[in-house]
Amino acid sequence: MRVLSGWLVCLSALASACAPAGVRAGGVLDDETGELRIAVALLRSQAAELSLLQQLAQRGDLPPRYVRAHASQLEKAVQRAREQLSDAPTPPSARPQAEIASAAAGELNQEVSRLRSGAWPPERDSGAPLQARLQQAERALPPAP
Repeated sequence: MRVLSGWLVCLSALASACAPAGVRAGGVLDDETGELRIAVALLRSQAAELSLLQQLAQRGDLPPRYVRAHASQLEKAVQRAREQLSDAPTPPSARPQAEIASAAAGELNQEVSRLRSGAWPPERDSGAPLQARLQQAERALPPAP
């Protein structure tokens, strides 16, 4: 149990730290959708984290108390990423993808909040479909010049 908890914490920290750093290192901030790309990548990473948390909880690998505590932390991170998404400059060519990402981010926030508030055990893996939608929106963003 402790090993799984440790892996989940490591995955969370790594995803949060590496997603924006990797995007920045790739020169994405040089184009007009750079900040938007970073925000969508963060949300995608958080959806993946929710999916993993739900899967481990469904299998009984994590105690409910730990899941709720971790979901509380994840909820704060999702809220920060949603703010970053809403503050990101969005050129007209990227508005459809930004709207898709914003809708998925709202759903992600609801799912994390539901898990945090004690919906136990999780009924389904709601993180995976959100992750797929965010990944699709991220890939559909206009290419950098």
